[in-house]
Amino acid sequence: MKLLIGLFLVVTLSGATLVRIQCGGPGGTDSQGNVWTADTGFTGGTRWNSTNQATLAMLTVPYRTLRYSNPAGSPFSYSIPVTPGNYTVTLKFQEPNKTAVGQRVFNVAISVPTNGATVNQQALDLFAVAPGVLQPCDLSFPVIVAPGSTAIQISLTSVTGNAVISGIQSDAPDMLY
Repeated sequence: MKLLIGLFLVVTLSGATLVRIQCGGPGGTDSQGNVWTADTGFTGGTRWNSTNQATLAMLTVPYRTLRYSNPAGSPFSYSIPVTPGNYTVTLKFQEPNKTAVGQRVFNVAISVPTNGATVNQQALDLFAVAPGVLQPCDLSFPVIVAPGSTAIQISLTSVTGNAVISGIQSDAPDMLY
């Protein structure tokens, strides 16, 4: 009986969400009732919201704000504290104002500094992927955090224009044994 209860708890916990960050924003609740925390854990970049662009107000949390590279070409990053395990990291984007493919292109790297694991998304063009302006686009990546590691690092570097991101979601890990 105890074994069945223990297995049930592991299955239930592995699908939970560990963190949701509204990049560039104050946090809030999305259309599905999920709570997003205010922008935290970043180094560099600048906030962009409906004060800068009124049309963002019509989008849901987290897409109504973003953090972007400023000046263009400068990288920025987020550090998410974690424990060892297998994570799914979902990055949430929307193209705020470019009107054609090739006007905003950037690279995304998700790494675990201690064990050196890296996942790269090169030459991301949100207008091409979404496609279009103000269209949400989510990209999910598996990330393995080995024992001894304490953070997932997300780095964005522009190639053309500014790199942008609206939200970061990390699901709770499947535990490594």
